[in-house]
Amino acid sequence: MEITKKEWNMRATACEHTEFLQSYEWGEFQHALGRTVVREYEKEFFFSAVRMEFPFGFSYWYIPRGLVLTQKNISAWVAAVRSMAQGAVFLRFEPICSGGEEKEVFQELEELFGKRWVRQTKDIQPKTVWIVDVSKSTDQLLSDMHSKTRYNIRLAQRKGVTVSCTETKEDRIRACETFLTLAKKTSHRREFRLHPDEYYRTMVRSMEGGEVQLSIYTAQIGGKNIAAALIIRFGDTATYIHGGSDGVYRENMAPHFLHWKIMEEMKKKGIHWYDMGGIDGSGDPHHPWAGITRFKQGFDGSMREYSGTFDLIFRLSLYTLYKWFRAIRRGW
Repeated sequence: MEITKKEWNMRATACEHTEFLQSYEWGEFQHALGRTVVREYEKEFFFSAVRMEFPFGFSYWYIPRGLVLTQKNISAWVAAVRSMAQGAVFLRFEPICSGGEEKEVFQELEELFGKRWVRQTKDIQPKTVWIVDVSKSTDQLLSDMHSKTRYNIRLAQRKGVTVSCTETKEDRIRACETFLTLAKKTSHRREFRLHPDEYYRTMVRSMEGGEVQLSIYTAQIGGKNIAAALIIRFGDTATYIHGGSDGVYRENMAPHFLHWKIMEEMKKKGIHWYDMGGIDGSGDPHHPWAGITRFKQGFDGSMREYSGTFDLIFRLSLYTLYKWFRAIRRGW
């Protein structure tokens, strides 16, 4: 069924906690990266899927988070995705199962497709995220925070930290370079991988106008950029995509003040939820994400847990080979 961008986004924003990964603009961004994007819009469901290429002409499909699966639509969805099997090794998807139907939905999926062909895999988007309700009053938001977080916000103010936001496309393009510099410093400190630079540059250039709004917020002290955050706003939710800070200035508590100012700004824009991104939901003090989890949970909010990431396998032998090569690469 052909659908306009406006109609697509109206459906994508119809449910609470809007998922920007299923916005029309996110699909256009993937297209700008040189990837094939297909959109399925039916009465029972809708989703956009991105084709990810392998060497030797093989590929897999990826349906980012936002696909809602229920007991009522699972059969129709399976029928639709079977047509995507030609030339693809598997389909990777991140479903949202509403109304506590997760167990029943996956039982139905295994019955329809076969148990050995459906497997849970390593998450692409974090399974557990921290979400803050910014519709509350400013005083209530501050009151609900951990006392240390409130202290750090005020400390940053006393030390002269300020926050600015990009207003135009030209501003965003310039700020993207600042963001990349600071994000790389953070990735080196915390030993995590970023996308290539051009990925973020393309995102900034391509996601202009429409229902999706991309902004880069930057914290400064004495004219020096010391922290930055890339934010995407869609529907009722603003999502923290990536950020970075200069460890030399860590005593200025710029990240605390930066996120607080973002929350204030989102509140003014009528946003309900500020999704701060992935956390460790286990409470393990030794988890690699323990520090960032404590930081985010200092801003009073709640955990939101998703079903996870799954592979629907079309070609078992090639899928097994793919998993083998991937395990070797991770071991290097």
